Amino acid sequence: MRCPNGTTETAKSTRSTPGRRGTQAPEPAPGEGPASSRGRYDHRVKGRLHKLQEARTLQSSRHDPTTSETGDVVRHYLGDIVYGALDGLVTTFAIVSAAVGAHRSALVIVVLGGASLIADAFSMGAANYLAIRSDASAHGIDRGLSEPLRHALFTFVSFVALGAVPLIAYMLPLSPGNSYLASGGLTAVSLFGVGALRATVSEVKWLRGGIEILAIGALAALVAYGAGNFLERLVAG
Repeated sequence: MRCPNGTTETAKSTRSTPGRRGTQAPEPAPGEGPASSRGRYDHRVKGRLHKLQEARTLQSSRHDPTTSETGDVVRHYLGDIVYGALDGLVTTFAIVSAAVGAHRSALVIVVLGGASLIADAFSMGAANYLAIRSDASAHGIDRGLSEPLRHALFTFVSFVALGAVPLIAYMLPLSPGNSYLASGGLTAVSLFGVGALRATVSEVKWLRGGIEILAIGALAALVAYGAGNFLERLVAG
């Protein structure tokens, strides 16, 4: 375009400014369209579903033996065996100590200890059964009846088998004082052994595990003995 003074004016190109009406948005880079965004979203969803499935598989493996071999089955139920045995030993010897502190006869000790042994074993086995069923339900796993029942059965049997140890001495022809000493010795050895075995199902070292459980059992016996002695004096007047 020629101006009146003879100079030529070159048309200036109009630059688009962001935010102004009439401007065009930059074209998306290759691979960043709606289809690509949808693909990334699907990938994230699939990743989360995969992690959820892995978590459920891991949760399931905690309550299912990997093989049917005897060693693998025992290792699988070892946690139930250990904790059932520990609870049985501590509970029964505490009852024995309370009865001795109250100056009860050997017959009373065996009857009270035996009845409590069966009742507590059933209670602990039932609690383990319900805990496994509840945990499986919370993770969306159908565990059925057989597997939780097996865990409950191992807990019950180990509780009764080791919990009967403190009562053995009272079935032998010993004096009351010697019966309690023998019961305490058998219980102490069993507590240390089972406590050391706890290292196989936890991060605790075997020596520390044995000493810890032995100390807990001794403290429980001391408290129970003192409580029995105090209550006997209180009731007797």
